[in-house]
Amino acid sequence: MELGWQRLKDNALVAGLQDRFDVLVTADQGFEHQQNLKTLRFGLLILHVQRNKVEFYRPFFGQMQAAVARIKPGEVSHIYGTPGA
Repeated sequence: MELGWQRLKDNALVAGLQDRFDVLVTADQGFEHQQNLKTLRFGLLILHVQRNKVEFYRPFFGQMQAAVARIKPGEVSHIYGTPGA
């Protein structure tokens, strides 16, 4: 789903996510270091992929679903990998 949030700064994005979403899935590896995780009311799933394009995420959809199901507000989970590996 495209919400047009790619133009938002992190602080505005966090404000928009609070109480609306359970988990943010991102490739922004710095996000967890730029936010006070204790104040987040959603979980954070960081994907380490070669490029921020959907075809690089597809091989990890199963892992992503499992992580989203278990992540709690303020928690961070990482998925590492190389598509096709």
